[in-house]
Amino acid sequence: MFRDADPRDITPAHIKQAQIAWAKTPNMCNRRIAVLCQIFEYGLPHGYVDSNPCVGIPRLAEARRGRYVSDAEYRAIWECGSPDLRVMLDLMYLTGQRIEDVLSMTHADVSDEGVFVQQDKTDKKVLIAMTPDLREALDAAAALPRKIRGETILCTVRGGKSTPTRRRTTCTSWRLKKPESMTRRRTTSAPNASRTPRSRGWTHRRSAATARWR
Repeated sequence: MFRDADPRDITPAHIKQAQIAWAKTPNMCNRRIAVLCQIFEYGLPHGYVDSNPCVGIPRLAEARRGRYVSDAEYRAIWECGSPDLRVMLDLMYLTGQRIEDVLSMTHADVSDEGVFVQQDKTDKKVLIAMTPDLREALDAAAALPRKIRGETILCTVRGGKSTPTRRRTTCTSWRLKKPESMTRRRTTSAPNASRTPRSRGWTHRRSAATARWR
């Protein structure tokens, strides 16, 4: 919508028109305007624009999600998960806390009474009562293989604090394991003549790679 427009010519009226056009999906509409707002905020100190036209535009009311995960769905995800993911899911389920709060739990937060949590989003302090299931999940977390034990219960393999983003990019086995039926099987057919070692990222200096394609 704003691809060919000069940023200096965009006014609050244009942003409002865009909001009306995107109103059928209020959640996505708010995200788009939020991105535009950040772009204009970046452009202000650099002299690209003179004002931020997104300021003063009220956000649309968003419908709260009411998706309920059934026991069968939860069990299916749990069964396919790595040991780290299983422990994280159990702690989230048994404490009812957000993923950020579960990943921030430290050993000092655990006592015979329960687990103390200071919620990151609301800053509310709560004490989750200790139960046999919760104790079992905490013991499972302590049994996870780690080179170094960090302060947090669900630390990384080197003892650092794990985050929702970091757990997807590190090698701590947070990823779901594919079922065997989804794993691509290696074929025994002859390789295509057009596929050379270099096209697969190999070089002729690797004798094993060269021998395979002879």
